[in-house]
Amino acid sequence: MTSGRLGEQGFVLDKLQWLGKFAEFAYTSLESSDGEVCFYGHAAIIRCVQRGHSIWREQEMTLAVRVSQTWVELPEG
Repeated sequence: MTSGRLGEQGFVLDKLQWLGKFAEFAYTSLESSDGEVCFYGHAAIIRCVQRGHSIWREQEMTLAVRVSQTWVELPEG
């Protein structure tokens, strides 16, 4: 099993190659809407829709994607 990420052409990239792809990426705008937060004890799951405009390799892109984040409160120590 490999620890790389799948490239846009189906080949496997290592971590540095994967991160390097984003050197040519920039958001021109990004907004979140339809946010929902669910609490589970010391954790929360946040879901929303993000609409963004970006440029990658000199191509403009417009995307609407569902996003989820998990936040966990850790004990101080």
